[in-house]
Amino acid sequence: MLDGASRRSIDAEVDLNADDGTANPRIQVNDGVWVDVNDAFVTAFRALTDTATSADIQQRICGEALPLPPRHPARLTGVADMTGGFDVTRIGRPHPLWASSFYNTDTFFNPNGELILELKPVEQLTVTLDVGAGPNFNALQPFGLQHGYYFDVPQLYAEWCPNLLCLGTGRRGDRSGAEVWRSDLRDFTLASVNYSISPFTQLVWGELGLVGSNAAFRAAVGPGPDQFLNNNGMPYLMANFLLTYPNFALSADYQGGADQPGNNDFWRHFGDLGLTFGSTDGPVRATIYGMFGIEETEDGWQRWGGVNGYLRIRPTGAPVAVNLRAGYTHDDGVRTGVPNLDAVQVSAGLNVYALENLQFRVQGDVIGAIGSRPFEEGDSILPRMMFQVVWAESVGFGGGPGAVFR
Repeated sequence: MLDGASRRSIDAEVDLNADDGTANPRIQVNDGVWVDVNDAFVTAFRALTDTATSADIQQRICGEALPLPPRHPARLTGVADMTGGFDVTRIGRPHPLWASSFYNTDTFFNPNGELILELKPVEQLTVTLDVGAGPNFNALQPFGLQHGYYFDVPQLYAEWCPNLLCLGTGRRGDRSGAEVWRSDLRDFTLASVNYSISPFTQLVWGELGLVGSNAAFRAAVGPGPDQFLNNNGMPYLMANFLLTYPNFALSADYQGGADQPGNNDFWRHFGDLGLTFGSTDGPVRATIYGMFGIEETEDGWQRWGGVNGYLRIRPTGAPVAVNLRAGYTHDDGVRTGVPNLDAVQVSAGLNVYALENLQFRVQGDVIGAIGSRPFEEGDSILPRMMFQVVWAESVGFGGGPGAVFR
């Protein structure tokens, strides 16, 4: 079918089954998002024959002759997760924050909730408000990974795109990394070490971008990683390039600037690159991600970096997915506090989709330090088991019956 906005050909799954417990009629496009469709779409779809040509389908279903359904100017997404887990060898001991990101100790009752409100008063303007509560939201706050509040606003961001040009400002999720803090948008209960030592959010004074249907470049300035206020009068620079196709995606980032309080001479530089193969809803999806950072300090240049590999296997229509992850991390000490840390991480998880919006997860994870013993009790290995329930649901409103958010 044809994407009505970009006129490019995309794959879609059609759901007209009134007895499967889901909203219908609707289609799922190749980025995994479900979109409601109107009666004209259903009539044209049911009129198709097995011998219909691609041109026929495009003209009769997705052509410009059919009117678009009314637009929702707002969409509200709710996400909730309940997490439990424990250290396999020493139950109850704390974990260093760099090793577990959101979970710095054994946790048997760890509820988190998040509401994401997206507003599109006009097609060209998108305003995102993201509010979260729970123990995990300590990690998202701008004064380090342990600020102490169980409430945060990860995103309050506005972007205006009158054409290919986009202008943005506010607080948003950091564009680097192959993982995110939202549990429904990542496959793993535990975040990787490489994600844990990277910024989660950024405050952006201003962002300028060129955004097309398959490629986007954005450049921004702000006060610095995980900060609300500038601490030295110097702008912090950020740039991101994104290339997306149905079965391939590339993301590359650079960040640089003076990040130490009252010091304009010591700069930090950070870059990363991620390559993803396979569609969002395909049976096999693989990602390779690498990052490297360098920062000048009183003790000289400090370096950190690493690489991760991800693999998700979920046969088409299957209620179960297998997720595998392996990674390596090095840090001179500036990000983890462990001098000359070399760590290897291996994770394996099983996700069960009771419904498309409800997941049950079990994950095993092992971090091994090479040549050092950075964990409690002088251990060099940290093995954990984690369990998680994740629920997410979106609803559009404000546009009347049959409206879609777009």
